[in-house]
Amino acid sequence: MKKSLMRKCAVISSAVTESERGFYIADRNQGSTPWDRKTFLGLISGPLTGTLVPMGARYMAVAKSPLTGGWGEANSGGYFGPYLKFAGFDAVFFTGISPKPIYLLIDNGNAQLKDGGYFWGKNTYETEDLLMAEYGTQSRVACIGPAGEKTIAICLYYD
Repeated sequence: MKKSLMRKCAVISSAVTESERGFYIADRNQGSTPWDRKTFLGLISGPLTGTLVPMGARYMAVAKSPLTGGWGEANSGGYFGPYLKFAGFDAVFFTGISPKPIYLLIDNGNAQLKDGGYFWGKNTYETEDLLMAEYGTQSRVACIGPAGEKTIAICLYYD
């Protein structure tokens, strides 16, 4: 058991890119569909995210694709990836489907899920403005809008 656990840790730590790390987690969830309780969503910073290296602000959103049922990923830039890393997290994975709207608050290295019903139906700009009013203008937000709320298969999230 211990040897198996060490091998799994070695595999994930040797995965260099965001995509590779996400794919390793996806491989652990074989058999799930994009809409069942075993599904996942990962927000993964890269090894150079948050550094002064050009393109060092990139991160990946990874999940089972609702279009194909296979691998799905979106590459994004902006503030969220570096700030995720600055908060002490290389990646955040969500599993399952919440029965109600929620959001993840990461503050001073502590992560907690909070009620997101207030933001439901708001567009991404409104959601970002409301969260920044609550937590400060130095906060960083990655969110979905009404298309994501309605589980439209091809929708964008905002950073």
